[in-house]
Amino acid sequence: MRMSRPRKYELNEYAFSPLHAQNMDYAYWLGFLLADGCVYGRYLELGLASRDVEHLELFRKFLGSTHPLRHKDTTNSVRLTVHSNALVSQLRSFGVVERKSKVATVPHSLSDSPEFWRGMIDGDGYVATKIRTRRYRGRGAVHTVVEPIVSLVGTQAVCTSLQRFCQEAGIHTKANPRKHKHSNAWYFELTGTAARTLHRILYTGTGPRLTRKEQAIA
Repeated sequence: MRMSRPRKYELNEYAFSPLHAQNMDYAYWLGFLLADGCVYGRYLELGLASRDVEHLELFRKFLGSTHPLRHKDTTNSVRLTVHSNALVSQLRSFGVVERKSKVATVPHSLSDSPEFWRGMIDGDGYVATKIRTRRYRGRGAVHTVVEPIVSLVGTQAVCTSLQRFCQEAGIHTKANPRKHKHSNAWYFELTGTAARTLHRILYTGTGPRLTRKEQAIA
């Protein structure tokens, strides 16, 4: 009987099992990985900009992992790669698969989870406050507007699911998912009061989050 090799690094292979979850952190990280993670073969990989190294360390802690973070100065990035059949199998069951940017859908069990959507926005969303000027016709007056923006890039299915989440959360908006002019990607964008309301829903409370996106809208 062939014996399996002992692990070189520690890893909780059931980190994404709802049966073993102590809180909803797994929903956040599933959202983050569906937006920005990479699965291939038996490997899970997550790479971030060096400025977000603390966030990657937080993910490594969630995994109970002692795998090293690998820094790449030429791209100013940092990466975590882990090997686990069980872990990758769990992720696949939630739709985190190869070439997910073309086929990603939102797991039904997480479609109404603020933690999941916060992970999606942190992984592949845009959160900002922009100052815009508007000129009133015939008056010559210029009015300055501070406008919050929250958007997400993804498949049409993902963007439609976020639209549905907003509607069910009571966010009133006429915004619809749109296809990028120069790519196959879709995006869903909220501005003004709707964006501020969604941001409050996602970032109120505890749990993992990218601080810079939490603080982008006051």
